[in-house]
Amino acid sequence: MDQKQLDKILSEHLDWLCGRSNGKRADLSGLNLSDMCICNANLSRAVLRGTDFSGIYLGNINFSGADLQEAIFSDAALRYVDLSGADLKKAKLIGTSLRYLDLSDADLEGANFSDAYLEQVNLNGANLIETCFMYTTFRYTDLTELDVKSADFNFADFHCTDLN
Repeated sequence: MDQKQLDKILSEHLDWLCGRSNGKRADLSGLNLSDMCICNANLSRAVLRGTDFSGIYLGNINFSGADLQEAIFSDAALRYVDLSGADLKKAKLIGTSLRYLDLSDADLEGANFSDAYLEQVNLNGANLIETCFMYTTFRYTDLTELDVKSADFNFADFHCTDLN
């Protein structure tokens, strides 16, 4: 897939979200998008199972309600991304830099955030069952309302983070 094809899919998806007859829901499952430019896009409710976003910058993206099960974001940078209500079961976010994200009500069951950096990330209502945050750095992230009993926070850094 090249950038032109991706841009066409993004445009058709936006038409689908708006209820236009020429619209089509985006399904990028299993594709490697690590060489693509994806910024200022609306992929709300898109199907992105197992999609590889490794090492790229994703800014101003709406992934709310998207199916991102087993998606790979390793070593990527996400800024101002809406992942509210997204399904990120078993997603790999190893070494990822996440800033100003909305992960509220997201399903993060079995996701791996090892060695990630989270700054001002909203996790309210997120499912953290068996989520791995080993060696993860949290900055200015409110963890007070979360059920973190089954998540793995070994060796995590909580500087400037509210845990009470």
